[in-house]
Amino acid sequence: MKSNQSVDRQAVVPIREGYHTASPYLIVTDAAKALEYYAKAFNAEVIRKMATPDGKIMHAEFRVGDSIVMLADEFPSHDAFAPNHFGGSPTFVVLCVDNVDAWFTRAVSAGATVLRLVEDQFTGDRSGTIRDPFGHRWTITTHTEDVSEQDLMLRFNRMMGTAPLSQTSASATGASMPIRDSSVRKAAWILGAIAALEGGWVLMNLNALGWRFLWYLGFAPGRSGNLAGWVAAAVTVLIYVGLALRLPSVRKNLFRPSSLKVLALLVAVSAGILEEVMFRRWTMNFLQEHGYGILSQVLGSGVVFGLLHAVWGLFGGNFRAAAGAMVATGLLGVMLAVVFILAGRSLAPCVAGHFFINSLIEPGIMLAALRGEMSRRSAPSK
Repeated sequence: MKSNQSVDRQAVVPIREGYHTASPYLIVTDAAKALEYYAKAFNAEVIRKMATPDGKIMHAEFRVGDSIVMLADEFPSHDAFAPNHFGGSPTFVVLCVDNVDAWFTRAVSAGATVLRLVEDQFTGDRSGTIRDPFGHRWTITTHTEDVSEQDLMLRFNRMMGTAPLSQTSASATGASMPIRDSSVRKAAWILGAIAALEGGWVLMNLNALGWRFLWYLGFAPGRSGNLAGWVAAAVTVLIYVGLALRLPSVRKNLFRPSSLKVLALLVAVSAGILEEVMFRRWTMNFLQEHGYGILSQVLGSGVVFGLLHAVWGLFGGNFRAAAGAMVATGLLGVMLAVVFILAGRSLAPCVAGHFFINSLIEPGIMLAALRGEMSRRSAPSK
């Protein structure tokens, strides 16, 4: 009998098929919802689920890619607590995938919070970090470049500012840290196109009308509005920029000097003029001429403004993000329409407010749209 048991034990593989030497075990406050989230965010496949009579999940396993992750509800009696019990999780789960940008966007769209945007790293990887709705942190990464150990240490020393002077130039090793952030390139093209098209319209009118164009915009004695209009414009800037600062890309690029910021300033001038002429003067005057009251003019201006700017959300490839951008820019349109009314239908405070908003939140708002940050919540757009 003992001999047969010994033979059976020897035939058992010590590590079950599909399992690796180390596997993460996550404790959450609602394991059932967590499994639903991981299925949406990471295409997770539930392997097994064991529940207690009262419905709590004592043990579950799901597969992401070729790895198995274990999961359970909180059980204080077994010292099993979710991250919120400790004020957050001190650990990260690293997820190696084939397309970090797509996986990152999907995780955020499913409900994760962005902790670190997807960027190229000195290690030769491209990665970003999120916190899922249950408090666990995930670093999602894709390997993009093979880096030798020597170059890896050189890059690390450069980043730390400890590299010898003889190694601070790219010619020392024949290699440099490439920049592959596609969102930056796309933002540059989009901002450049906007600056060219809208700026062209502004220059054409300025060339044709001269000082009369400035008079038309309200930048002339007796046409610049009143104190109420300018105060309302300042309040609009403060509120809207404050809302936009919820987005990581906006916070990072608020005062950061860069070539994108230069393009953003050009857009701020051109969009501040053309869009205020279109959405405030033309749209609201049109509604006024057709018998609509002030409330209808304000709401109509906001709706049209929001609909046009929904395209910023679509840059992130997500209709939920587009809806968020539409609501946010529609709110801005309503606020600027109120400024227009309070200023006695002078465009000057509106143009100035629009300029300051764009100059501060761009290029961050464009990068946020391209990186999928808007899919997490209704986010401001210019």
